Amino acid sequence: MGVPLYEYQGQRDALVNWAVKKGEQGVQEYHQVKNRVSIDGLLTPLAKGGEWVEGGWGDEF
Repeated sequence: MGVPLYEYQGQRDALVNWAVKKGEQGVQEYHQVKNRVSIDGLLTPLAKGGEWVEGGWGDEF
């Protein structure tokens, strides 16, 4: 009993295909909508008007 052994067959491409289909703007919009609340139910910087900048959440957090 335990975890079965599996043979590595390669990377899955479902996420890459989804992102290509959405486009860069579509992925950004998805993140803006879906990442406003953490899994703990807390508001994220996106919900508080924060904007992601290279290296972090700017001056707000």
